Amino acid sequence: MKTEEIIQLAQDIKNQYGGNPIKICIALGIKINYINLKPNIYPAYTLKISEKPIINLNSHFTTNSQKVLCAHELGHVLMHDDKLLNQFGDEHNGIEEYEANLFAVALLFDQDDLNIDMSNMDNYLLKELLDVNIKLKV
Repeated sequence: MKTEEIIQLAQDIKNQYGGNPIKICIALGIKINYINLKPNIYPAYTLKISEKPIINLNSHFTTNSQKVLCAHELGHVLMHDDKLLNQFGDEHNGIEEYEANLFAVALLFDQDDLNIDMSNMDNYLLKELLDVNIKLKV
């Protein structure tokens, strides 16, 4: 997808369902599981079982962090549904990760609150913007 199309998709979703990715998943019928695995290995991942995506969020992270992780995984579900795997591991390529990160940033942040246009951000900057908002529970 083109950068502008990804941003527009996120904005359309936000306008229709609000900006909380967990509530968006519920509205779209996407199941969310909370898992208890090592957070440095599996912060979040998505499986597709019987043609239905399931987003798995690590319970070791704060609620806000789970929303950030969910927004990224929701991007994969909406844009890369045909490539969701029924196995552990990072099978997504760099372009897919960029697209999921851009979707998450566009869903969670307003352009007016950022110093750089989202469409000009590279994957490093998008990932940093998301990662700074991901924290383990104390």
